[in-house]
Amino acid sequence: MKVKIFNDLKRYLKGGIITEHQPVDFLPSGFTVRQIEETGVSVIDNFCSAEEAEYLIEAARPLLKPSRIVVNNESVKDDYRTSSTAALYGQLRKDKALIPLLYRGAMLLGVPYTHVEAVFVTHYSGGEYYKKHEDFFPGFQGDRLYTVLIYLNDMSPEQGGSTAFEKLRLLVTPKRGRAICWTNRNPDCSTHPETTHEALPVAEGSEKWVIQLWYRRYELLPPAIDLPDAPEADVTSPVAPAAELPSGVRHLSAGMGS
Repeated sequence: MKVKIFNDLKRYLKGGIITEHQPVDFLPSGFTVRQIEETGVSVIDNFCSAEEAEYLIEAARPLLKPSRIVVNNESVKDDYRTSSTAALYGQLRKDKALIPLLYRGAMLLGVPYTHVEAVFVTHYSGGEYYKKHEDFFPGFQGDRLYTVLIYLNDMSPEQGGSTAFEKLRLLVTPKRGRAICWTNRNPDCSTHPETTHEALPVAEGSEKWVIQLWYRRYELLPPAIDLPDAPEADVTSPVAPAAELPSGVRHLSAGMGS
């Protein structure tokens, strides 16, 4: 089996980034990568298994705290982002169940998995949202190169919670195990403002669970020593552009979004 790096991201792996081989043992069955043409966004189905998603939700549930945003270099609570988060992997807590996910994202992007920021699970209850934002910080050159956003539960369009990229005219409905990935900043420090996105409000009586993986150009976490067992998996799908959009992914009509 040969696992390819995203063609639309590979051209950015320059500027002194040191890459390393990532093991493919942690890929789950059905792992499939599709590039959405003319957007720079890739969709990965079965990025995580149903069992992994359920475990991460239950691990995060008792640890949830109100989400915060960065304003003038300070972390603050603000109604621009209404949700709750739980840290599962970082300097203080290292749940090894997350390691396979870190490897998967790093392998596809071509950066070491130790370049990931602290990993949070985010929970949105009915009425909660995250308004339009980018995942990079203006003027900060040691910034997030890539985002991998992983959905941990299924939602219908009527339940809200979709991820909307207004400038790319793209709308993604949450599907358990699905991830979407994009480039935020190139190694030359130029940014991708077209990746401005928002988490649309969740309908009352519904909930949304996601994990964000943000990879930078330098090491943030030490290598893991205690690795989980690798699952048995059948991974045969190639990485290729998607002439047809995956189910639950569609182009935005004029005026959609917030």
